[in-house]
Amino acid sequence: MSNSDFTPNEDEGKEAWESLKSQLFELKGFFVAMTKSVLVFLMKNILLLIALPIIFGGATWFWYSSVTESYQASMTVSYVHLEKKIYADMIIKVNQSIESGMVDKMPGFGDLQEEALASVRSIKAFNLKGEDLTMDLSVERVPFDLIVEVNDLTFLADLEGALVDYLDSPKFVQDRLTFNRASASRQIDFYKKQVETFQKLIDANAGEEETEDLKSVVEQWNQANLKLSDAQGQLAFNSNIEVLHGLLAGSAQQSKLGTKRAKMALAFGLVLAIIISLFRPYSIKD
Repeated sequence: MSNSDFTPNEDEGKEAWESLKSQLFELKGFFVAMTKSVLVFLMKNILLLIALPIIFGGATWFWYSSVTESYQASMTVSYVHLEKKIYADMIIKVNQSIESGMVDKMPGFGDLQEEALASVRSIKAFNLKGEDLTMDLSVERVPFDLIVEVNDLTFLADLEGALVDYLDSPKFVQDRLTFNRASASRQIDFYKKQVETFQKLIDANAGEEETEDLKSVVEQWNQANLKLSDAQGQLAFNSNIEVLHGLLAGSAQQSKLGTKRAKMALAFGLVLAIIISLFRPYSIKD
């Protein structure tokens, strides 16, 4: 086989290499031109690209800084009567009253000071999973959380009491508590009389030989005392809403929100500046 047989292939290889070099040169020219255009674009619009983000971001930050800071406080409560969904709906209603400025008309809130009422911004309810309580249709009687947003932490104790009174305000709950209170009071009176009667019998037989009848009286006296203690406990703990832990204040929310919104405004300002620059007829000319 002679060397001349390879000549066509060598020529094709040279042509391919020359074509590749030409394409690479064109690509290089493209990138150089693009880089130059971008630099020209930035040079001619640098003030706009810097000013708009700063103006939008700075204005947003200063606005949130000027607004009174708010704080979140949480409390966990358990309940005996009704269902979680009912309490969730009650929280929605009290939020509506906060927005309308009529929260002082809601049960439990009427005795709060004006400053305390004015400090309340919102109240939300969540189950222990952190889900909105309005979406929890389960019937298990498990505790739930109340998240309160306020401008002033001074009134948290008063607000906690108002919330408990409000959640206890439904007529069914009050009727049930009244019935339980009356029933427990009657039982206390009854067992007190029993204890007194058995005590008199025991005292009358003091120093005498212990008979079967006396043993029976002592046993009945013990049983009456136990039932008296139970009835007293029922009366003492006759409540519906139990606070497992009171309102605990968290960090300021306005600062966090201001920082987040300022970043969003800065990004918006940058995008707006780019759009304006692109539509300026001289923005990318050399």
